[in-house]
Amino acid sequence: MDKISGEFKDPMAAMLEGFSRFGPDEQAWYQIVITPTDQKDTRKRGELLINKLKGIKVESKKTFGGHAAELGGAVTKELLSTITGTPPPPPPKKEVRPEFPKLFALSPGEREVLEAVERKAGKIAFQTKIRFIYVAKKSAMSKSRAAQPFVGSIKQTNTFHMQALKPEMKHVAGSSSIWWFKTRRNNHRKHKIMQEYRWRTNWGGLRNFSLSTEELATLWHFPILIQVKAPSLGRTEAKKTEAPANVPFA
Repeated sequence: MDKISGEFKDPMAAMLEGFSRFGPDEQAWYQIVITPTDQKDTRKRGELLINKLKGIKVESKKTFGGHAAELGGAVTKELLSTITGTPPPPPPKKEVRPEFPKLFALSPGEREVLEAVERKAGKIAFQTKIRFIYVAKKSAMSKSRAAQPFVGSIKQTNTFHMQALKPEMKHVAGSSSIWWFKTRRNNHRKHKIMQEYRWRTNWGGLRNFSLSTEELATLWHFPILIQVKAPSLGRTEAKKTEAPANVPFA
């Protein structure tokens, strides 16, 4: 929703208009794989980030190794004080600070980030992986015509002060920066991403990232045909009627 004009802008419009420019020998595949996750862990990480933005210091629980290191340090200090004959130094005094010193000094941008994190932490999240594949005959292939509109449509959801999506071209896709066995290694990458797309794997490629239901609905939803100008995208007409009286049932 545009804050100034109040007009709703469909983020799917740019993507579908780019897809509509493909010819009969070209195909573009867009895949979002979501995996249910433990909501407790997601909410816990969200709460830690919220407390950090508010300026609330959260004491982390000490592990067994931490307790062992603390005990070893105390024993070492006691031995040194016994050998040298000097008393151990007093423990440092803890400085008491107000619990919300940073919350009241947040700038409008920082407050917006805090509100966005709280909104996301209150929604169901999924581990997500996004893939895009462009397939075409050599005579009709144009990588720029496929990749640039798709990347541009995804970038319109990005922000500079919060999350952002960007294409990964270094380890997953074909790269022109490879020196040794360039053709063979690029073909291996292409074959691998095709297999991962086919099997809808959630482990292939880079690490998953967490997206809420609101963010997923922004990236993919049924388009609003009034705003989408793709000529090849038509509306399937349908109407609701009552069920026939002679429908058999068990």
